[in-house]
Amino acid sequence: DNRIEAAHAAVEAAQVGLARWIGTPASQVIADMPDFGALPVPEARLLRALDRLGPLLATEAQVETAAAAINLAQAEKRPDWSVAASYGQRSDGREDMFMLEFGIELPLFTANRQDRGIAARRAEYEAALATREDARREQAVRIRADLAQWEALKRQVERDRDALLPLAADRSATALAAYRAGAPIRPWLDARRDELDLVLEHTKRREALGRTWAALAYLLAEEPQQ
Repeated sequence: DNRIEAAHAAVEAAQVGLARWIGTPASQVIADMPDFGALPVPEARLLRALDRLGPLLATEAQVETAAAAINLAQAEKRPDWSVAASYGQRSDGREDMFMLEFGIELPLFTANRQDRGIAARRAEYEAALATREDARREQAVRIRADLAQWEALKRQVERDRDALLPLAADRSATALAAYRAGAPIRPWLDARRDELDLVLEHTKRREALGRTWAALAYLLAEEPQQ
């Protein structure tokens, strides 16, 4: 029916999207299905590695840039030393001349301006730290929310598989046997429809479980995946 056609279309669209990223037709990729009931990276490890996660890398770079700006502003307050050497040949039998010149550039009358510059860079650094900390808290909340959703979906999928789907199949089989024995067909049609609806819902829950699993499993790209 229309739902079956829609499901086939969704599979084809997903394969095309996957091929875009891996550069190979998805139908040619041979790999075992991961176990969506077990995460390769535990929650504690994800939370300890927050600064290494993709969403936090940009804020970490901003902190490092702001720290470098402070060092540069402080360096401008230090005297600038210079050394110059020259050699000259002299005529009339006089000895040649060699000169060394030492210079120091003192940042006079710029203390207030430089101090303001350093203060501004420190304010930018503190703002970058605050932004990073806010992003860390947001990412930690997101990880815990995804973990809670993953746990709930895992329980629902297990309940479907272990209890609801077998029960629906038994009801459908019993109604079919009764129909073959002379009972009306309507009870079997209803039971079969309920069974197929449950299978469809179970498939949707498995899809959601897989998406949530992937969102957690691939946060740390260097971690070995199951």
